[in-house]
Amino acid sequence: MTEEIMALCRAMGATEDQEGLLLPLAQASAQALERRLKPGTSPGLCGPAFPLAAAMLAMDGLERAVGSGRVSSFTAGEVSIRMGERPERAA
Repeated sequence: MTEEIMALCRAMGATEDQEGLLLPLAQASAQALERRLKPGTSPGLCGPAFPLAAAMLAMDGLERAVGSGRVSSFTAGEVSIRMGERPERAA
């Protein structure tokens, strides 16, 4: 399952030089999601949704670790996330 998650991360833009950090992020993401499954449900029963969710979590962790923390655009299938600078708040 980890290789499938890593392949999805690469498809989402992760580079080879990021794999040292990405591998533990992918493993931790899969473990965190697995703990949230209903009793008796395995990751395999979730179909492609499980590795995709784990890859998205891992990529978020990678962005937080090495990126600006401000995603400008992220698309996975029909899901799009765009964030930018936060507007200044009035004092």
